[in-house]
Parts: sequence; structure tokens; C-alpha cells
Amino acid sequence: MSGIAQYGAALDALYQNFNAAFDEGYSAINDQNNLPWWDKVAMRIDSTTDEEVHAWIQQIPEVREWLGDRHFAALSEASYRLKNRHFERSVAVNKNRLHDRRISVEAPLMRSLGRAFRKFPDRAIASELLIGYASRKCWDGLSFFNDTHYVDPLNTAAGSFDNLRASTALTAANFDTVYADMCGFEGPDGQPLGIVPDTLIVPPTLRTTALLIAKAAYVPSAAGTATQTNVNEGTVDVLVIPELASESTTWYLASLKGAFKPLIVQVREEPVFELILGPDSDHCRKKNELVYGADCRCAFGYGLPQLMVRCTA
Repeated sequence: MSGIAQYGAALDALYQNFNAAFDEGYSAINDQNNLPWWDKVAMRIDSTTDEEVHAWIQQIPEVREWLGDRHFAALSEASYRLKNRHFERSVAVNKNRLHDRRISVEAPLMRSLGRAFRKFPDRAIASELLIGYASRKCWDGLSFFNDTHYVDPLNTAAGSFDNLRASTALTAANFDTVYADMCGFEGPDGQPLGIVPDTLIVPPTLRTTALLIAKAAYVPSAAGTATQTNVNEGTVDVLVIPELASESTTWYLASLKGAFKPLIVQVREEPVFELILGPDSDHCRKKNELVYGADCRCAFGYGLPQLMVRCTA
């Protein structure tokens, strides 16, 4: 009798149980403290092929008085491509567990696997796009955080902007400076883009400092002898990201509530849970294991660098 015929009903029941556990972990409905944060800082863009060309990034729409013919915002000669990558994670289950109907350990494993896929974009964004920014390029061929981004790479005379600040610890004074600088970022025509920062992003070590700057009603006076009204109270939200813990003094100021976000999560295929190697597989015959797992296809990239500034102490 074949493995499928012998274990059919039990195998199906086991899969349904594991799939439910995976879905529970992926949905994170009962895990409010570990909900993903990536969609706060990144735009989700659905992909229909193995690679997407994001030419739109090079255009920031502006309104002008209609004098003479219309002006068309043509695509520039450059383009920004994001190639989808394939990610997976698998879990082996001893076949004897199927015989004995014992899944007390495996079900939580599948739940943890679901949570890992739900949080995967968080870890990828933190490690690849934020901490590892220096080894990646954005649409203008430079690192996303850079001292000299040209507002128009095809016309360097139009000026530049800086979204990478060294020797800029998180203080109220530095927050004010970076906030004002972002509001003053200009487009190719020399006019302010109207960017308004709305989120202060910090690692856990800067949580208290960030909350004092952005949320406290009162702060010490310059002399330190009394308190005064905090003019920055409620100016921005505070987003604490545990995955940034390795950079304990680095913080970001970002504009996340407009039409665009500074980062991109490109989704080709959502995570799919499945039985990969069943009872009839050579692997099971050799290892006495069933293998379950999930995989997805996606990519992580950058949008408009004007929307986020990185600051280091």
C-alpha cells in the first residue's frame, strides 16, 4: 500500500492542523506586541513578473500655471529596477508523529513559522535597507542615505539635498534642525516640495529620548531650573523598531503619511504553506521525515530619498 493511501486521512488532517497553526501565526491577531511595522515605512507594490521597473520614482508631480502649451513630465533616461527574490523556510516532522497522532510540539512550530513569514519584511527592511543601506543603491545610482542627492540627476546645477547626517545625536535641537531641513527640500524648479516629517523612528535605546522630544507636555528650560511647554508635543509620531537595536544611537525622521513612502516592499507571491516531502518521497524513506514549509517571492527597495533622513550620533 502506498504512503498516500496508507496515511491519506491522517496526513490530510495533519496538514489542516499545521496550516491552521501557520495561518494563526501569520495573521498575528492575538499577538499585538509583535505586529509588523513595515507597512508604516514602506509602500506595498504588487508585482506581475520577475522584475519591475519603477520609473515613477523619478517624477514628483507639481502644479504650474497653464501658460502656453502643457508641460509633460517625461520619464528621465534612468530607471530603477527591482528583481524579485525567492525566500523559503522548511520544518521537518518525524513520520512516527503521524503514526502516533502527536503534534503537541509541531503545531507551535508551524505557528512560529507563520509569524516568521509575517515579520520577515520587518527584518529585511531593517537589515538591508536601513542598517545595510551603504551597500545598496536607490534610483539615482547613489546610496539611499547620502550627503549629495541631486534634485535632478540630469541637471546637477539644479542643486542637491542631504539625507545623511553624521554627528547628529537625538536631541531636541537636532530634531528641530532636521525637521526644518526636510521641510525645505526643493524640487528641480527650486521650489520647496512641501514635505512635512511626521514620524520619528528610533531603536529601543532611544525610546525615552524620542518620547520626551515628541510627546512630553513639558521639558526642562535651557537653564535647567524649571520646566517649559514643549512646542514639539504631538508634532510627530514615534516608531520604536526592535530590529534596529544594533545601531543604538541612530535615528530617522520620515514623512510616511503622504501619497508615497520612502521604502518599497514589492510582492510577487504571498507566503504559501504546503507539504513539501510526503510519505512517498525518497527523503521520507531515508530520513523517516515529512517536510513542511512555506515560500514567497518579493523584493525590497527604495522610493523617494527626500522622505527619510538618517542621523547618527
